[in-house]
Amino acid sequence: MTIFANGPPKAGTHALMKCLGLLGLEREPGMVQCYVKTNKLRLKGTRADPETRLLREVLDDIDSRAFIHSHVHDGILLGDNPVITVFRDPRNMVISAARFRVAEGKITKVTDAQIIDVIEYEFYRKHAVELIRGFLGWRECEGTLCIKFEDLIGDQGETTKAIAEYLGVAWRARAYDDLIGLAGGYQLYATARRDHNTWSGALSKWQEWWSPGIEEAWVKAEGPELVKDMGYE
Repeated sequence: MTIFANGPPKAGTHALMKCLGLLGLEREPGMVQCYVKTNKLRLKGTRADPETRLLREVLDDIDSRAFIHSHVHDGILLGDNPVITVFRDPRNMVISAARFRVAEGKITKVTDAQIIDVIEYEFYRKHAVELIRGFLGWRECEGTLCIKFEDLIGDQGETTKAIAEYLGVAWRARAYDDLIGLAGGYQLYATARRDHNTWSGALSKWQEWWSPGIEEAWVKAEGPELVKDMGYE
């Protein structure tokens, strides 16, 4: 059984993967991603092995206790495999996506215009609210564990215990205590130093970036409704 560390982009999947590693599980290289309702899941290769193959062609080769990084829409069937889907305040996901573009070297600094672009069409080449909302169906999928990023890093280990119980593995205190560094160990970009908490150096806090112009774009995109539906009012 392959374990899927799943969630929308910038929801906290890297922190989830670090937690799984601290619980003693191994990571399978590559990433499964699909943002639309189709059964054509693909495994995106690593930089060392850039080949992209159909998921079904590689699942049998993955160790039974390994986990794999995934951004998979709720309309995709992953069989009987364990799926842990992480969610996050969508406003922080938008800010994180904008800041990540700096880490990638695509932009030099984050501006209101850049954040609005992310909301409207630059959230991984999608409309942010539409893409994030597409993952909410996982909450209704029997056998799936859904967690919040904010709980994972801030509830004194209760969520890490729930993850261990869900997977049938022994809980380790370090799965919470050593989450400092979050994405540490999973960096892909040289600008993401190992001593940083995230790709961009600190957790994104939307309140520090929001402006009237951003709020206008967010309301137009029906963002407040998404915030309410996700329980972040």
